[in-house]
Amino acid sequence: MGSCALVAVTLLCHMACRTLPADSFSVKLVSNIGLVLTELVALGLCVVAYLWNRGRRDRWLWIWVGLWLALNVFADSVWAYYEVGLRVQVPRPGVPDIGYLASYLVAFVAVIIMARQVSGSLRAIETSLDAMMFTIGAAALGWPLVLGPLLDTSGPGLKYWVTLAYPVGDLLILLAFVSFFFALAGTARKRPPGYLIAVCAAFLTQMVADGAYFLITARGGTYGSGSWLDLLWQLAFAIAGVAALMGLRAERERCPAAADGTASARGHLYRGGLSSSHYRILLPYVALPIIAGMMAVQLESDGWRWDRDAQALAYLGFALVALLVCRQYVVLTQNRRLNLRLSLISSQLEDRVGDLADLNERLETLNDQSHRLNSLREVRAVAESGLDLACAFVRCEGGWISLKDDEGTQKVTVTRGHVALHRPGDANFNAVEVATSVVRAVPLEVRGETLGTMWLVRPAQDAQGPDMLPVIAAHVATAIENTRSYEEALHLAERDPLTGLYNHRGIHKRLAGEGLRAQQNGCELSLIMIDMDDFKLLNDTYGHPAGDAVLRQVSDEIRGVLRHADLAGRVGGDEMLVVLPNTGSEGAAQFSDRLRSTLAARPCITEQGAFISIRVSLGLATFPEDTRSLAQLVDIADANLYASKQQGGNTATASQCPEEELPDAQGILRVAGKLLDVVGARDHYTRSHSEHVTLYALSLGESLGLPEESLNTLHVAAMLHDVGKIGVSGHLLRRPSSLSPAEQDLMRRHVDISAAVINDMSRLARVAETVQAHHEHHDGSGYPGEVAGDDIPLLGRILAVADAYSAMTLDRPFRKSLTREQARTELLKVAGTQLNPELVRRFVGVLDAQDAEPVAARAEAS
Repeated sequence: MGSCALVAVTLLCHMACRTLPADSFSVKLVSNIGLVLTELVALGLCVVAYLWNRGRRDRWLWIWVGLWLALNVFADSVWAYYEVGLRVQVPRPGVPDIGYLASYLVAFVAVIIMARQVSGSLRAIETSLDAMMFTIGAAALGWPLVLGPLLDTSGPGLKYWVTLAYPVGDLLILLAFVSFFFALAGTARKRPPGYLIAVCAAFLTQMVADGAYFLITARGGTYGSGSWLDLLWQLAFAIAGVAALMGLRAERERCPAAADGTASARGHLYRGGLSSSHYRILLPYVALPIIAGMMAVQLESDGWRWDRDAQALAYLGFALVALLVCRQYVVLTQNRRLNLRLSLISSQLEDRVGDLADLNERLETLNDQSHRLNSLREVRAVAESGLDLACAFVRCEGGWISLKDDEGTQKVTVTRGHVALHRPGDANFNAVEVATSVVRAVPLEVRGETLGTMWLVRPAQDAQGPDMLPVIAAHVATAIENTRSYEEALHLAERDPLTGLYNHRGIHKRLAGEGLRAQQNGCELSLIMIDMDDFKLLNDTYGHPAGDAVLRQVSDEIRGVLRHADLAGRVGGDEMLVVLPNTGSEGAAQFSDRLRSTLAARPCITEQGAFISIRVSLGLATFPEDTRSLAQLVDIADANLYASKQQGGNTATASQCPEEELPDAQGILRVAGKLLDVVGARDHYTRSHSEHVTLYALSLGESLGLPEESLNTLHVAAMLHDVGKIGVSGHLLRRPSSLSPAEQDLMRRHVDISAAVINDMSRLARVAETVQAHHEHHDGSGYPGEVAGDDIPLLGRILAVADAYSAMTLDRPFRKSLTREQARTELLKVAGTQLNPELVRRFVGVLDAQDAEPVAARAEAS
C-alpha cells in the first residue's frame, strides 16, 4: 500500500502539472514541492529501514541511499528556492550542482556497497575499478559524437568540467551497475534481494532522466518544469522509497558473516573467482587502444594541435593507466589471498584426512573388539577384554573396572597394569583411594542403569581426536548386560522353577559331560532314578499345593545329601535323577539308603497340620559295572526303578549282575524284558505290539522247524525290535494323524537306534542283525539298507511278517485295527513286494491252523 501510494502521488503531481499552464508559476511550485516531498518521504523510509534492520549486515546500505536522497533534497530545495522563491533562472554552475554531483558519487558508493555485500571487499574494489575503466573507455569512444559537441557549448573553466562531470557520472553509475551484475553472475546467489533491484532501478531511473536532460540541452533544447523529466526524477525517488519499504519486509535474521564483517566470511557466496569471467579481465585493457585511437582522430581533425579536447583525452588515458595498475594490484592481492586460503585448506584437509584415517582404523578396531566382547559368555572375561580395549585406545598404563553386586555395592572385578599391584587380593579396592587427578572415571550405563565404573589412569598426554571412552564404555556395558542376561536365561532354562533343581534339559546336558569325562578317564559313574510312591494319591487326597510342598521338601533333602560334585535334576512330574561322578555301585547304594532314611525321618507337614510320610522308589545303574554304553545307563536305571515299583515301592534296586556275566539265554531275556519295560513305560502300544510280534514270530519260526538257538535269537529280536523308539519323541509316537516326510525319516531312525542299543550287549550280534533287517522289503524298497530277496536274513524276513500282521491287528493312534480276515487279505496283497511270498503263505497256514482263541488271550497265556 505504501509503494502504491508513492507511485500514485508521483503520477498525480505529473497530471496536475500537465493540466496547469506551461511554464507558469503554479507548474513550477507543484513540480518542485512534489519532488522535494517525495524525496523527504523516501529519506524517512530509509532511516526507518536502517533502524528496523538492526543487526543485519546490509543496514548500512540504507545510510548511503539516505545520503543520496539527502543530497538530492538539498539540490532540489536550492533549485526550488531559485525558481519559486526568487523566481530567477538557476545559475549554471551553481550550488545545486554540488548536491547533484555529490549524489552521483554517493550512488556509485552505494552500488559498490551492494557489490561488497554480494561478493566481498576485494571483489567490490575490483567492481569499482572496472566501472571507472569502462566509463573512461566509453567517454573516449563517445567523445566525438556526444561529449565533444556538449562541451563545445560550455565556456572554458569550471563550467566545462561541471558539464563533463554529469555525463561521466551517468556513465560511471551505469557501468557500475553492469559490473555489479557481472559480480552477481560469479556468485552462488541466483537472484539478488528485491530491495537491491529496486535501489538499482531508482539509480538507473535518475541516470536516464539526467542523460535525457543533457542530451536535450546539448542539442539546443530547453528544460521546463513539469515536463516528463520531472516525472522520471520524482519516480526515481519514489522507487527509492519502495526499496526502503521492501527492506522493512526483508526477513530479519542475523547473517553469519555479520559477526566479524570480514571478507572471508562474506566470501562464502562467491562462486566463480577471477578465472570464471576472463572477458571481465580483458575488457578494461581494450579501453587503452580506444583512447589512443580517439586521440589520434581528434588531433588529426584539429590539425595536430594540442587543444582542450586532446588534453581531456590525454587525462582520460592517464587515469585509465592508473586504474589498470590499481586493478592489477587488486587482482594479484585477491589471487594471493585465494592461494593462501587454498594452501591453508589443503593443509587442513591433509591433516583431517590423516585424522580420519587414524579414526577409521581405531573404529574398525573398536568394531572388531565389540564383536569379540559380544561373543564372550563370562562377565569377568568381558570386563577384562573391555578394559584392555579402553587402555589401548587412550594409551594409558592401566586401570580397573568395578561392578555392582546384588546389594548395589561396587566391587573391583578386573585390574590392569600397575593398579593390580596396589592392593592385591582386596575385593573392596576403592577408586577414591587414588587421587582423582590421576584417574578418570567413566560410568558403565545401559538404558539409564549404572552397572559399574571404568577407572583409567590418565596418560601423560591426552590422545588427540574425538573422545571414544564413552563409546567404549557403552559397548562394554552392553556386553556385560548381555552376558548377565545370557547367564540368567541359561540358569532359568536349565532350572526347574518349583524345586530349584536342574530340569530335564539341564541334568541331561551335564550327564552327557560327566559321562564323556568318565569314559575318557576310565572313572566310575552312577545314576539314581527316584520316583515318589503314591504321589497321585497324595495329590488327590491333600491337593496339588501339598504335592508341590512335598516335591520341594524332597528336593531340599536331596540337596542336603549331595556332595559338591554331585548333580540332581527333576526329569518328570515326580521323577528325579541324581548323577554321582566317581562313584561305584556301593557308593550309590549308600547314597540311596541315606536319602531314604532322611526322608523317612522328616515327614511333610501340611498347612492343616497333617503329617505326610514320604516314600520313594529308586533305581540304580553304574558305569561301567552295569553297562559300557553310556546311552543305556539311564535306561538301566529306569528299568531298575520300575523293578522297585513292582516290588511295592520304598526300595532301591540295582542290577543283579553285569550284562557281560549273563550266563545263558534266560539272562539275556531278563535284560531284554527290562528294556521292554522301559519302552512300554513311554508307549503302551509299543509294549503290546512287541509282545504280539514275539508270539507271531515264534509261531512262524516253529512252523519252519528252526533250531532252538535261532528261536531264542528270534525271541529276543522280537522283544527288542522297537527298543530304538526310546530315541523318538513321545508326541511322534502318539501322533493321531499321518506324519510328514521329515517326521517319517525321524521315525525310521528307530531301526538303527535299536541295532545300536542291542550291539552294546554281549552275545547279541545276530539279534541286532535281525532287528536291523525287519523293515527291509522283498522288492528292495525297504529301509535302512534297501536289501532285496534272499539277501535279507531269514530271521529278519520272519520278523517282518509278524511285525506287519501285529501292526494291522492292533489299534493305532491314527486308525482302528483290522479284523483277522482283513489283515490276512492285506498280507496276501503285499506278498512278493513288501514281504516274502513263501513266508506269507506259511504264516497264513499257521493262522488257519489256530483255533478261535483270541490272540490277546494266547499272548497273555504265553
